[in-house]
Amino acid sequence: MRQWINQYFSLSKREFNAVLFLIALIAALALCAYLVSPSAEISAKERETFRAEIEALVASERVGYHNRTSDMGSVLATASRPTAARLFYFDPNKMQVDDWERLGLSPRQAAAVVKYVTAGGSFKRPEDLQKMYTISKVQYQRLAPFVRIDAPVKQEVIVKLGERMPGVGLPVRTREVIELNTADSARLCEIDGVGPAFARRIIVYRQRLGGFFKKEQLLEVFGLDSVRYNQIAPQVSIDVTQLRKININTADHATLKRLPYLRYKQINALIEYRNQHGSYGHAADLAKITILTPDIIERVVPYLTF
Repeated sequence: MRQWINQYFSLSKREFNAVLFLIALIAALALCAYLVSPSAEISAKERETFRAEIEALVASERVGYHNRTSDMGSVLATASRPTAARLFYFDPNKMQVDDWERLGLSPRQAAAVVKYVTAGGSFKRPEDLQKMYTISKVQYQRLAPFVRIDAPVKQEVIVKLGERMPGVGLPVRTREVIELNTADSARLCEIDGVGPAFARRIIVYRQRLGGFFKKEQLLEVFGLDSVRYNQIAPQVSIDVTQLRKININTADHATLKRLPYLRYKQINALIEYRNQHGSYGHAADLAKITILTPDIIERVVPYLTF
């Protein structure tokens, strides 16, 4: 029946069901009128009233269907409409997740950028946004003109706790430079960018080395990247007199193995050369061992005595 009707009318499934309902309702009402007064003939006024009621019912059903369709379309349109990004001048080092989302980043992208800054990362110029893999090239080109990074305040004069700056009534406390080879875990945690976990790693690696002889060795600590190193380096100093050194002419294999720069074969070569040619007189003698590269020699010499 539906296929026959669709040849002349274009009805959806909901409309077709409504038509069937109306037909059934008309038939039921006609049957009720016949059963109530089977012998009485319906007057012209009753027929007119009956027809008006049916037309009102049909009109009501049509209006209701139209309203439901319009409401559904409005909901779908609202759900599919993307949130418009609003551009504004911003400092990427001070943004929160909500701020990044207002600029058009997804919650996942926003969280990744904030996590980077929280972990110690920083943006020194607009181009640094490009190193964030979560920000696409298109997004960078759209955001770059609005980046305004506040210049860091440089403090030229170091003031100890309790001293007063000229013209200032309150004492000013500045961050003290910390010596890496003598600092304990608590002192290391006072460094910006160093928490308890990194403090433990620095101490473990310092003990294995016998102390740091230059700041760049911090890059050899597990998990400490160049971004964090650049944050830490101005806050620390190195006292090379604190190095624990090894006598190259008496050290055995186990002692030399302490140095992370030497491998098993290189240690064997050092000991074998000493056994064959006698004691080492100075650092230049290490260059006679072909298995030792200039880079390795440069790294181990600060920890050796001759």
